[in-house]
Amino acid sequence: MSVLEDSTIATLLEKNPELIGKRIGLVFFNLPTSSMRAELCESISRRVGTYNMILFNTDYPVNSHNELEIIKQAKETHDISGFIIWPSANFDQYAGKYLTSENIPFVLVPHVSDIYQGQFNEICTPTDATSLAISHLVSQGAQKVGFVIGENTYNSVYIQQRYMCYRNVLLENNLNVYEPLCIPDRPGKESFHSFDPKIISEIQKYDGIFAATDFLMALLYKRCVDGGIRIPQDLLLTAIDNTPTSLCLDVSSIEQNFPLIAFKAVDLMISLILNPNQPAQQFTVPSELIIRSSSKKVPT
Repeated sequence: MSVLEDSTIATLLEKNPELIGKRIGLVFFNLPTSSMRAELCESISRRVGTYNMILFNTDYPVNSHNELEIIKQAKETHDISGFIIWPSANFDQYAGKYLTSENIPFVLVPHVSDIYQGQFNEICTPTDATSLAISHLVSQGAQKVGFVIGENTYNSVYIQQRYMCYRNVLLENNLNVYEPLCIPDRPGKESFHSFDPKIISEIQKYDGIFAATDFLMALLYKRCVDGGIRIPQDLLLTAIDNTPTSLCLDVSSIEQNFPLIAFKAVDLMISLILNPNQPAQQFTVPSELIIRSSSKKVPT
């Protein structure tokens, strides 16, 4: 599935004028960072506007039951024609069942594919995207590669998927696999100001680290600076999300192409509204590792 050209969209609207003015609901659960949410929202909004449709941004769900309640209320009170959803882990048990039973079109934009075994329409990034960063660290000579997670993201299915990629690449290269290093990641200033010698001591065990999100990378970067650990001289560092944070800190990070994901999600949504009985489809948008100075080995 390719992104439609503007001329194709104009022809589509001429043939289907009933699409104009319809409302698309946006439901995002548990995005790792506000910058990721903003990028997706802005890209989806721009694409919906191309179709002369209206984007309805709902509240952010706090759990699976709340996700279902928000979707029900939006449908009943705002005449939503379809939903674009970043789903909860139990989406298939609650919101997914409701939307399917009510024949309401929806598209999921999760980080990784195969979460729901192909039963729903999904626009995904590759399940092995993290492998790009781990392989790069190894190619730069890292022999002890750590994996950093946050206290609030430990049980996320996305983090678990990334850890499996980390593990597989290291095993393929006959290198040791380490248990995740957990650092505080609570919202607010305390996460950035909590200097902890124990964490610094743990970081010093590695010559390369992959942070499971750019936000965690920023917290780790601050601890390295406070603890006298130089990047990249003492520690090679990579992350995932490629937010402005990684650009500002010059840290290598995985670009997941959220604008393209957003455009494809909206185009698929239009297709579902016009033809609701089509079988579920899954599309994978390629990821790219943006290499910056943080992961380039400095000659000694």
